Amino acid sequence: MLGYWQRPEATAETLAGGELHTGNLGFLDADGELHIRDRKSLVIIRGGANVYPAEVERVLHEAPGVAAAVLGLPDERLGERVVAVVELGLGAVLVEEDLRALCRAALPRYKVPERIVVVASMPRNAMGKVVRTQLPNLKLATDRLLRFAPYFAGDVRTGHGGGSAGHGGGRGDVRRVLAGERPDPGTRRPTHLRHRDGQWDQGAR
Repeated sequence: MLGYWQRPEATAETLAGGELHTGNLGFLDADGELHIRDRKSLVIIRGGANVYPAEVERVLHEAPGVAAAVLGLPDERLGERVVAVVELGLGAVLVEEDLRALCRAALPRYKVPERIVVVASMPRNAMGKVVRTQLPNLKLATDRLLRFAPYFAGDVRTGHGGGSAGHGGGRGDVRRVLAGERPDPGTRRPTHLRHRDGQWDQGAR
């Protein structure tokens, strides 16, 4: 490895002392085999206990048609809380409680996601890898929609495959909610919401 393109500080940190520091965490078992837990930068520290996103993701991926990315979000009491962002493939009909039950059966309680956010699509780079730095934005946007769910005529939730995320409210209401504002009570035209290419897209039915 020669280094990171136009990132001298990251290169110096990774190649410190003439060795390659991968940033991975793992352990050697009794037979001397190396097991990789996860990347150090991704570890969630919940109430002083380590939660490895890869471990939780492996459980979620056992569900058919599910792609998942797990992250930690700041919490005043515990330090971080475990949140899973889930993308459902064609034909997947699982709901949040189904996925949480799957996790409860395979993981200690503190590793079970306290919130599962279902989105139409997760942000990905040109290589198809999930861009984890954008996941908190998806979670916050969904929270804002759910907060004002009683205002809209239908359920306000992210849809599958670019479909509906609820209807009711005014045409500009979804955009106002995602911006942290309140919906306009003066208009109530049907709307739908899609998440594509890292952006929320709104239109009228």
